[in-house]
Amino acid sequence: GRLFGILILILGVLINSIIISLISNWFFSFQSSKQRGLKPIKLKDHVLICSDDISFILSLIAENQNFVKDQNVVVISPTQDHPLIGTKYEKIPWVAGNSYQTNTLRKASAKYAKIAYVICSDDTKTVMTVMQLENLTDGKIITQARYVEISYAKHLNNVGCDYALNPYDIYVPLMVQSFMSQGAP
Repeated sequence: GRLFGILILILGVLINSIIISLISNWFFSFQSSKQRGLKPIKLKDHVLICSDDISFILSLIAENQNFVKDQNVVVISPTQDHPLIGTKYEKIPWVAGNSYQTNTLRKASAKYAKIAYVICSDDTKTVMTVMQLENLTDGKIITQARYVEISYAKHLNNVGCDYALNPYDIYVPLMVQSFMSQGAP
């Protein structure tokens, strides 16, 4: 009887420890995938920011504070870690990957997004991202993209970009704002 009781006690402890370790592993992998930008995001009527430039991501978030307060902003960035880590916006959901890839856009619920800002360092990636967004949403999304070379303005308009912006149109207001505020913008 004692031997049977000890055996049942050991089996009970083993089964409980296995169950607890499985639950903790599942929770850790869930949190880890969320922190690495691998978890799909389920939102509607949100703002999508597709960029590899952290300073532009921060400036776009600053301009869309209403969406940030409502937790309706998603960032797509090809970085390894959350692009906003160490800032007050590090809780904003993000998806890791190239924004011109359909799978990445699907993880960010791009089909249901309201507005998309596309700012890539390479104009071809910007054009491909806008094209994918327009195809995925059947042209319902409002896309705003920045190009570096003037020749890409035509390409952006051809793929259905709603607002193709010249960097000059972006940088001059930022410089004026920094001059007027007498501080770091």
